[in-house]
Amino acid sequence: MLCHSPYLYHSWYFKNKQTERAQLQETVNRLEGELAARSDALRRAAIDATRIQMEHELELKNRTNDLNESLYHMENKWKEACKTIERLEKEYKDQEFKLTEVSTNDTN
Repeated sequence: MLCHSPYLYHSWYFKNKQTERAQLQETVNRLEGELAARSDALRRAAIDATRIQMEHELELKNRTNDLNESLYHMENKWKEACKTIERLEKEYKDQEFKLTEVSTNDTN
C-alpha cells in the first residue's frame, strides 16, 4: 500500500488550484477582450447607421425641395398656359364676332 503524505497532497492540490485559477483568469481576460471588441464593433455600427440615416434624410430633404420647386414652376407654367388659352379663346370669339358682323353687313 502506498502511503501518501498529507504535505504532498496539499502541495498538489494547491498547485492544481493555482493552475485552475490561472486558466479561469485567462478565460475571463479573453472573454472581456471579446466583449470589448464586440462592444466597439456595435458602437461603430450604431454610429455608421446614424450617419447613413442622416445622409439619407438629407438626400430625401434635398430631393423633396427639388421636386417642390419643380412643381411650383410647373404650376406657374400651367397658370400661364391657362391664361394664354383664355386670351386666345377671347380673341377667337372677338374675331368670329367681327367676321359674323362683316358677313352680315355684306349680305345686307
